[in-house]
Amino acid sequence: MEDLVRLDSSAQSAAVKKMGEYLRDQIKGQERAIRYFLERYELNYAGFNDPEKPLLVALLLGPSGVGKTLLAETLAGYFFESPHSLTKVSCAEYQESHKISSLIGSPPGYIGSWNPDDPDQRYKGTEPILSQRNIDKYDFEYQKKKTDADKTIKINAKEREKKIDELIQELILLEDKLDKLSSKNKKGSKEFVQGVIRYSKLEKELENLERAPSTGAYNPINNYRSIILFDEIEKANESLHRLLLEILDKGRLTLSTGKVTKFNNSFIFMTSNVGSNEIADLLQENNKMGFRGKTSPLSGERVDKEIYEISLAKVKEKFAPEFIGRLNQIIVFRPLREETMKQILELQLRDFHTMLAKSPVAVLLKIDDTVMDFLIKKALTKYSEQGARRLKDMLTKYIREPLAKFANCFRIISSDIVYIKLEKDEKNEDQIVFYRAKRPKENKTKSN
Repeated sequence: MEDLVRLDSSAQSAAVKKMGEYLRDQIKGQERAIRYFLERYELNYAGFNDPEKPLLVALLLGPSGVGKTLLAETLAGYFFESPHSLTKVSCAEYQESHKISSLIGSPPGYIGSWNPDDPDQRYKGTEPILSQRNIDKYDFEYQKKKTDADKTIKINAKEREKKIDELIQELILLEDKLDKLSSKNKKGSKEFVQGVIRYSKLEKELENLERAPSTGAYNPINNYRSIILFDEIEKANESLHRLLLEILDKGRLTLSTGKVTKFNNSFIFMTSNVGSNEIADLLQENNKMGFRGKTSPLSGERVDKEIYEISLAKVKEKFAPEFIGRLNQIIVFRPLREETMKQILELQLRDFHTMLAKSPVAVLLKIDDTVMDFLIKKALTKYSEQGARRLKDMLTKYIREPLAKFANCFRIISSDIVYIKLEKDEKNEDQIVFYRAKRPKENKTKSN
């Protein structure tokens, strides 16, 4: 009988692991949603997806402010270095069927019609949002910027293919070497670690080489990667749903001019808040349980299951079966817990510290944990149905705005250390107070 080696189904490629680390650093409290996405991306990275269909079609469900839109924006930041490098369609603006013309263009002869064959690419009307050029522009601009920054020498097709073959051969040999080291239980050795690092670099080099632009001009047949977000899909007119069916079914869309936009290299996300009211009622009721001695609150797993069932039931009520059947994944985002809100606040403070370091008033902040708890409590109390969406507003109101006043009045200057604490006022209510550490010159003056 042949010797068999059992394969570990939990294995991940270096590229997917790297993406996972990036997503988890930016998105807190949604591990399950991230895991579902990475599983699908692993399929695309291996090239096992249908070449005629989008890379991913996912419906993101859950309450407001839990990270649904953030997933698409974070992916844009990962691929194109900016969370704004995606095509976003706010479906609330398409509640009337005639508004669809801004997506696919007005018919020829009508006001605002688009003429792609106009000389020098000057259009007589507005270019449709879902034109090939519009969805490609973020990847094209990123590649062009990267090429210019690296001063990459353009290579012809023959040289490129030769280099690709060399990289593939090196990857095969390196993978074989890593397998042998792994079988000898040498995963922790210096040789293995260096091999993994080298493998990751080769993978990235190969990907960049395969997708590198051959010229500095836009070429629609280059099959640029794109991210498209249909936000609050349930608010759109049914004509938009029918338009989406064409994209999801065929991987392409025919515009009013007859031009075709291909979506076979696109990540398509659709967000929806269907069921959010019922989820809010469930959570509120669950929080009340257990205080009267007759009932006890549901476990975290049970609440998750209830939320998932509510979301799917509402999706089936709102969307046609043929629409649901064309989705690759339905990902349900969970409500954020208090500990997750603290992680998100720490992330926002990290970004604020980075911004301060680059500003003319580069002060160092020392913030007490009690201040963090105060901001979270304010966000949860006043905006309990908004998740983390208003947490940044609390940070602005209680931290950023007072600091801006101090800076404008020269109460604080660059290199100062500012301590932020929580104290009681004369009414015994919590308030945030600011202290500045004395500067070296002030201490010297006092000693004199």
